Amino acid sequence: MRRFAQRASTAIAAAATTVSLTAVPASAAPATWTVTPGGVVTWANTRGILAVNTDTGVSAFHCPVSAVSATMPGGTGLPGTGIAALTDVTFSGCAGTATSPTVTPANLPWSFNAVSYNAGTGVTSGTVTGFTVTVSTGYCTFTIGAPGGGPGMISATYTNSNPNTAVDLIDLSSTDLEVQTTSGSGCASLYVPGHDITLLGQYGVVPPGQTITSP
Repeated sequence: MRRFAQRASTAIAAAATTVSLTAVPASAAPATWTVTPGGVVTWANTRGILAVNTDTGVSAFHCPVSAVSATMPGGTGLPGTGIAALTDVTFSGCAGTATSPTVTPANLPWSFNAVSYNAGTGVTSGTVTGFTVTVSTGYCTFTIGAPGGGPGMISATYTNSNPNTAVDLIDLSSTDLEVQTTSGSGCASLYVPGHDITLLGQYGVVPPGQTITSP
């Protein structure tokens, strides 16, 4: 069910004006990566985290506060897979279609994987894998993950801090997530297994100064 409702298109277009996104290139990933200095960091959202059901045009959730505890292995000669492990993810103050939903991550840790690096801009393009959340509104509970089942994958970019950004930025975007299961009479036709979910979000690293480069 890969169609976009008009209301969803408007909402996504509006959100996209405030979130910079870079598609993951199809080229092969560099052989090695460098992370400096590495360690345990927090990703604090700098934009609200938005998920929209693009089949019905309704918001699955919009969370103004989100935080990620991540571990980034420091050093050189690192593989791109698992360049950061997202060990804990929280969403707070969320709003939905008619009530305040609770968004609960599952399948942790998620993984940030580096795919390509642009030395001119300091941007690493990659993916976040393992994404699964359960959304409960009180009258409807549904899960979001990959189409057909299993954990989802989100396109992601990591921008090293520079005079313009002052902080390291992580941008997330995906149009390849899906409602997997539903329960509760309140789901009705709002959330149906197979409905497409588009997600947008942005985080900054605290403390700043975690640099990813390749090689």
